[in-house]
Amino acid sequence: MIANVQGDATLAGATSTSATAIWRLWTRVIASAVWALEVIFDAFKVDLIAQVTALRPHTLQWYQQKALVFQYGSNLVTGSDTYDNSALTQVQIDAQKIVAQAAATSGSGTVKVKVAKEVSGDLAVLASAEYASLVSYFDEIKDAGVGLEVVNAAGDQFKLTLDLYYDPLVLTSSGDRIDGTAADVVATAVKAFLRALPFNGMFVKAHLTDALQAVDGVYVPVIRSCQAGKFDAVVTTEIDVQYLPFAGYLRFVDELTDLLITYISKDSL
Repeated sequence: MIANVQGDATLAGATSTSATAIWRLWTRVIASAVWALEVIFDAFKVDLIAQVTALRPHTLQWYQQKALVFQYGSNLVTGSDTYDNSALTQVQIDAQKIVAQAAATSGSGTVKVKVAKEVSGDLAVLASAEYASLVSYFDEIKDAGVGLEVVNAAGDQFKLTLDLYYDPLVLTSSGDRIDGTAADVVATAVKAFLRALPFNGMFVKAHLTDALQAVDGVYVPVIRSCQAGKFDAVVTTEIDVQYLPFAGYLRFVDELTDLLITYISKDSL
């Protein structure tokens, strides 16, 4: 403002350098008024965002994301759904984030959050103390009046019986590559397919066939039986087309009995 005054020919008389000169006092008054207005606008913006955030219903993606950022061993900032990590290193923060996979679904007025952690490169259930802490965490941050169930279950049982017609120029009768570069390639492909499924994603039997068909040395994979069930189910059921895991993921309970592969040379056809 001072530069504009001094550059205006009509105000050429305002040349005093005194801090108490009337024209300098007027610039101070205007500057103070503008500053006060900016402070009010900033405060209004903060208040408006807080009100909108408080009123906005949380989405399923929000519940999923909150499960993934849960920190085991840290307290939430009072009255919020966030952590104060100023005293922690990134390594410590990452170590506290024990939920490796999460998914949220809804139905009948209840939000269901499925979770799993990672142990030795595979998905597994949270320990009882970890699960209790996660449930308490969601009790603090969830929308009021919304029923919430946190599902922490072992992977659904999966059983597969397979006739595998193979190329004897590439594979042995036990599924190993003749060139010695890989062993048990079909079983490896099946397990890799299960691990690659999106968490809480649909298992489609035809997609497993496609994945096996892509393995070098596999001529025709024929699925004789494909069964699944909850981790505690006494009897598993046959999958006709597709299956959605209760726990969010599928695993062999005992690979020796649950994954049965009969290798048949294509030359026998």
